[in-house]
Amino acid sequence: SPEGFPFINSGKTITTTASPFPTEVTHLCVLKLESTPDGILPTLRIYHASDSVDVSEPLLWTVTGETGTAKFPAHSIRIIAGENATWHVDELKVGTTWQAVTM
Repeated sequence: SPEGFPFINSGKTITTTASPFPTEVTHLCVLKLESTPDGILPTLRIYHASDSVDVSEPLLWTVTGETGTAKFPAHSIRIIAGENATWHVDELKVGTTWQAVTM
């Protein structure tokens, strides 16, 4: 969002996190796209630089979006910083397991 709050836009709904990204701090963001009978359910886990990354997939996620009506395979994922953003993506990993994207 323009205020720096990471969000998921899915199912025609925008769901934001509880806190914005502070400037000049590194974060790890893990986006999970789960295929359900109703469509794709996105969840996002954000780790701050001082956080320990979970060894296995966590039970609690930072933000859970609404189930979108799209079915797999997903055709695209859009990551937008916004016109006033002060952050950038340094590395992008795609995988099918928790360890593949966090190790």
